[in-house]
Amino acid sequence: MDSPAERLDYFDRLPDELLLLVLNRVRDAKSLTRCLAVSKRFGLLVPRADEIFLPIPWRLAPPAPKPGLEFPFNFLDKAVSFLRRIITSNPRSSGCCEDDFSYYDPQEILKPFREIHSLGIEIPSCGRETGLKNSDGFLLKWAADFGAGLDSCTILGANSLEWKGRKHGDSELPEEEKAGPSEPTVILSEKDLKLRVVWIISCLIAAASRHELLKDLISENTKLEDVQISDAAKQGKLWMGKEQIDEVRKSEKIGTESDSGSESRPLERSVVPDLKMKLWFVPQMELPETGYVMKGATVVVIRPANDKKECWVDDGEYSYPCDWLGKGGGDERDKAFREAMSEMRKIMKVKRSFTTMEMNSF
Repeated sequence: MDSPAERLDYFDRLPDELLLLVLNRVRDAKSLTRCLAVSKRFGLLVPRADEIFLPIPWRLAPPAPKPGLEFPFNFLDKAVSFLRRIITSNPRSSGCCEDDFSYYDPQEILKPFREIHSLGIEIPSCGRETGLKNSDGFLLKWAADFGAGLDSCTILGANSLEWKGRKHGDSELPEEEKAGPSEPTVILSEKDLKLRVVWIISCLIAAASRHELLKDLISENTKLEDVQISDAAKQGKLWMGKEQIDEVRKSEKIGTESDSGSESRPLERSVVPDLKMKLWFVPQMELPETGYVMKGATVVVIRPANDKKECWVDDGEYSYPCDWLGKGGGDERDKAFREAMSEMRKIMKVKRSFTTMEMNSF
């Protein structure tokens, strides 16, 4: 017969606060959901985890009906499928997804968690992201800040990214392939400008779609203070802090009160306001730390037209999330984008040649 000491479960002696700390380090929503079934104690503690990361998987559509069925049954099956698609379709899903695919509603997966303070979401990549692409991935990155509406958006893009195999100041590249703060003024061609306008519109639509997706999550998770949503292709990120989340809650409350008594159609994305923007362009830029050369390097800084903060217009200063390209790590290509952004910031502070644009709300 076991002694009382042998029957004692030392795991039960761990305080709840320590277990919650461990669960918050796990973060992954799928792993935490599995922990619900470990024990009754875990079933009570897991819903209290306040830091969650949710990679959303694809939801596959039901398989098509097999050929050869009788006409009446085939007709009924198609009719039922059509009605199901109307009822269950998610108008806030990414517009790039194929008709036969959609991703799960995040709120369905997050139902067990009641005290989320910090939330990260990764939506699946559908293979139709914006921007030029080489063998290693897309050559376009963006980050956006939203409150009730767009606060700012920063875009970094390029025509090509080539590894030359030389690092740390190796000066074997011709002088005409190097760029720096003293680079002479270069005017964008009409073709290049049109391409960058397409980048801008596509990134804004993607950001506004993600913002609309987050509105329901914000209303359902009343303790949420920080949220970001990215994609599996690592192309774009949207940030919202506590003050911005509070803006959304107030805006949604006012909108609900004003729409009471009338039916409102759910939007696929938030409305993009009138905008002002500045674009910096470097035709060819050497990145000595990583050994890459970026051609057509472009940074676009976008703000609402009614934004009164004009300091970024005068001296190139602007705010954006400091880790939108990652704080470190990643492959060599990720490091090259971080280096390119660092070099572009130097150029923006001293280079007075840039393109200014305005865009109407859409």
